[in-house]
Amino acid sequence: MPPRFCYENQSDQQLVKEDTQSAFEELVRRYQVPLRHFLRKLVGGNDADDVLQQTFCQAYQRRSEFNPTYQFSTWLYTIGRRLALNHLRNEKYRRTESLPPDACYTVKPAENSSPLWERVRELLSEPEFTAIWMMYVEEMTLEEIAKLLGKRYGATKMLVSRARKKITKKSLL
Repeated sequence: MPPRFCYENQSDQQLVKEDTQSAFEELVRRYQVPLRHFLRKLVGGNDADDVLQQTFCQAYQRRSEFNPTYQFSTWLYTIGRRLALNHLRNEKYRRTESLPPDACYTVKPAENSSPLWERVRELLSEPEFTAIWMMYVEEMTLEEIAKLLGKRYGATKMLVSRARKKITKKSLL
C-alpha cells in the first residue's frame, strides 16, 4: 500500500481511476468533514454519521459508475443528499407509525450548529437550502449544484435567486 503522501497531489478523478482501497481512503479523508457538516444540516447530528457511512460505502461500491468528466465532489454529495432524503422519509414514516396522534416532539438542533444556518434551514425548502449551502459553504458553482440537484442550469439559478430573496425578505442576512 503506497503511503498517503503519494496521493496528496493527485486529483479526485485520478484517485477514483486508480481504484485501490488506499486511494479511496484518501478520498474519504478529503471529504468526510465537509460532507458530514452538510449532512448534519440535513438530517441532524447522530443520524448524519450513519448517512455519511452509507454514502462512502455506496460511493465505493459504485466507483466504477463515476464519470471522470464531472467533479467527484458533485457525485459524492449527490449520493449523500439522496441517502439523507431517503433517511428523512423513512424517519418520518417511523415516527408517524410509532407516535400516538396527539403526541408532539421537538427536534434537537445539530451539535455545533450555527443559529443562522438553522434559521435558513427552517425558512427554505430542501432544494433551496441545499443549493444555498453548496454555493456558500462548499463553494460549488451553479453548474455543479445543478448536477447535484438534477436540475437544469437556469432552473438552479432561479432556485438560488428565490432562496436569496426569501432570506433577505426575512432579514437573516
